[in-house]
Amino acid sequence: MGKVELLGYKVSRLELLNELEESGEVRLSDHMEFSVSFEPGEDMAVAVLEQYLGMKGPSKFCLKLVLEGIFHVDGIRNGKFPKKEQLKCYDSLFPYADQIIRMLSIERLDGGGSGEKRPGACKCGQWGKPKNCGG
Repeated sequence: MGKVELLGYKVSRLELLNELEESGEVRLSDHMEFSVSFEPGEDMAVAVLEQYLGMKGPSKFCLKLVLEGIFHVDGIRNGKFPKKEQLKCYDSLFPYADQIIRMLSIERLDGGGSGEKRPGACKCGQWGKPKNCGG
């Protein structure tokens, strides 16, 4: 099994639209693409992780992130890069993409149903203080 080491990453594209109201329920859909390219005979690979998060219909919120990672790899054999090693690239790059998306998107302030309330969350569990809410 080959060794895969993440040497660095960069955000090559970031798009964000956030016109959400302070209250109400938000239902998002997500989409992800991942690819790895390398030059035969080289021990370097470039992985590209694209993630999209957005609303269906008229969009008031969407986030697109393209993250590129450069890797040193020992798993390229006969001009082929085994899927196991490609998955290692994904496993190394995904936490960075996930962290960026979490920082830029809305996350429930009440802990997502854990019962622990935090400042800014309504007792009913919605973002902010919704109109006509007794919570």
